[in-house]
Amino acid sequence: MRPALRSPWLCVGFSLGALLLSVLLLPPAMLAGGLLRFHLPARLLGIATGLVCTLAFLQCPRQYGLQKRLTFVFLVPGLCVAVFCVSDYLLSRLSQNEAVKLFSWCRHLGLC
Repeated sequence: MRPALRSPWLCVGFSLGALLLSVLLLPPAMLAGGLLRFHLPARLLGIATGLVCTLAFLQCPRQYGLQKRLTFVFLVPGLCVAVFCVSDYLLSRLSQNEAVKLFSWCRHLGLC
């Protein structure tokens, strides 16, 4: 097992930095891709944000309660960004007919 990062505040800094970077870079990339559509670099940035936040949360030692909670607080929006980018990619690959079927299936299950 790999050792944790030296400072728990470094984990918090990585999580916060990844979120701030995605907040600064994703909106212009979304506008360049059209209405709520991302190009590939923006999708990769969103996935990287989720991965960095996840790794920072997992690397933060448990005995530092405040820092662990802060990395968890930053993990939640980081994962939301990653899921949004992955779902945008998957839905852009579906044809319009398949997307309508998927949406109606989600509504039937009560997910949408």
